Amino acid sequence: ASILPGSSSATATGSGTSDGTIRAAGAGSRYHPKWSYKVGLVEGQFINGLNEFNLSAQVHDPTMIYTNLALHILKQIGLPTFQSNHVFIKINDDESGLYPMIERIEEPFLISRNIKYYELYKVASGAKFSYEEDVFLPRNFDKKIPDDDDYQSLSEFIHAIDTCSNDNLPLSLEKFLDIEEYIKYHAATTVMNNIDAFENNFYLYSQSPGGKIKIIPWDFDGAFNRNKTAELAGKNDIIKKLFQNGETLQLYKDQLAFQVEYVFTEDNLFPVIDSVYSTIKDAYNLDPYLGDGRFNFDSEIEYLKQYIVDRRQYILNNIDSITSDYFE
Repeated sequence: ASILPGSSSATATGSGTSDGTIRAAGAGSRYHPKWSYKVGLVEGQFINGLNEFNLSAQVHDPTMIYTNLALHILKQIGLPTFQSNHVFIKINDDESGLYPMIERIEEPFLISRNIKYYELYKVASGAKFSYEEDVFLPRNFDKKIPDDDDYQSLSEFIHAIDTCSNDNLPLSLEKFLDIEEYIKYHAATTVMNNIDAFENNFYLYSQSPGGKIKIIPWDFDGAFNRNKTAELAGKNDIIKKLFQNGETLQLYKDQLAFQVEYVFTEDNLFPVIDSVYSTIKDAYNLDPYLGDGRFNFDSEIEYLKQYIVDRRQYILNNIDSITSDYFE
């Protein structure tokens, strides 16, 4: 496979050759003609500073810009973010197209950011956070660090969601969850309408035995899905619990208001869109699954910008409608 710069010089060759392995990745993209891949280079070799990385087909993103926007938003609200660069892929001289080259959430990611870690879980598709539902921890949560079958701390976290007193929720649940950080994540995921990231596609980690659960966002091709009147709070068992206490409910509403007032704005996001557009436009049109009349890049960009305007206004107009019985 050849990995070429995802820029206006997309047909240019890279500098040098790296050896490694490449295999299909992703539960959904392998059922699409454009696959995602996992790449591992031999020890001591790097591309864009990474020895291992994913090439994400982003099958639900007709702009190939959602990841850039999401990372920009999440970084501004103080959540950990991964490295991503656009590249153009050829396999056996056949053009496979434009891809975000994405840093994987593994030990090198944590170490390079001085993030202390004890356990790390990837939240699998359809994960539940309540024993009142069909929860089987090894199926719903893929434990990455350490590689063992000890799910005790995660089990205690889920049990706390089920049993913590609503009246004393900020104090009792804070022992198990970084509430402020989670609310930031949930609000941003709601604002972006990333429908596949409330019970899937993020990581949980703790920094010490018995330490509170913290969050690392992951995978954004399900974001900006163009329903400007989508829910004001994506649904999962964590947010349903937080809405049962007046203080944590207000924290969510305040965070949602802050993000649409200062982060999810035209002034903040449109320059990101324009910058990435100018960088990848030629490569986009060379992509056999995007260009050649399949998508009109300019139209897709305008649609994305209008979605941001409409979604932001909808949230601003309706924040006050969020109450403790929002999910009933």
